[in-house]
Amino acid sequence: MNNQGFALTFEHVPTTPLIPERLSSYAEHIREVIAKKSGPYESGEDALRLPQDPSVLADVTHMVQRYWNTQLRYVIVVGVGGSNLGAKAVYDALRGTLDGLLDGFPKLIFLDTVSPKLLGDLVRLLEVDVSYKEEIVVNLISKSGSTTESVANFEMLYAYLLKRFPNINDRIVVTTEKDSPLSSIAEKHKFGLLLHQHVGGVEDQESAVGVDQRPRPDRSVIGAAGLPLDAAEEVLPGRVRGEHDGRCLSAVPRPRCCAPRPALR
Repeated sequence: MNNQGFALTFEHVPTTPLIPERLSSYAEHIREVIAKKSGPYESGEDALRLPQDPSVLADVTHMVQRYWNTQLRYVIVVGVGGSNLGAKAVYDALRGTLDGLLDGFPKLIFLDTVSPKLLGDLVRLLEVDVSYKEEIVVNLISKSGSTTESVANFEMLYAYLLKRFPNINDRIVVTTEKDSPLSSIAEKHKFGLLLHQHVGGVEDQESAVGVDQRPRPDRSVIGAAGLPLDAAEEVLPGRVRGEHDGRCLSAVPRPRCCAPRPALR
């Protein structure tokens, strides 16, 4: 093998300057988008309307009321990326990362990777701790309706649950876009169906995904876990509340709904 050196060449390529006139016109466009409050989500900027869209919150609230009950012990979120991380961030902020070791139900469980061990551990937990289908809710989340990891995890979990609870379909919610492969499956099997707004990436936690996991943070998931839907607003960054001031999660005070937990003994 020849030990040949190499050289890096750096070249500065000037870009179009952001002149004040261009910024001003774009800022006005953003204000117009936010002022619409509701309507179709056709552009990336439309995601800014999620926190104020009353139709999304109404749909999520209805879904929470439909599936929440006093017996509920576990809400199992099946999704990857934005389909589960937003809800997990809010849940960890409200309940703490060690909530699974503490008393109190319901709890969220995130099935976010294809792992035989993780799935096996979940099945063993359900075998020991769940006796009736009313004690669980499964929320499968995939914007496209074809996310391989999420669909694979759900199929394995569903096969197990179907053997234990033949009528489990009425404890399953699918969050996906309209006319996606999963929306058709949900209608066929009579799963609950919560339609995902046409946004993605980091904005997911503000849509039905988060609020279920959207347009506010993973609400249906947060609501089904027994947490007030408005509690999420108190721990989310300012942009979720429409303020867009760049505040980080750690800078927001602990929400009033969550009293300090007793120390572990």
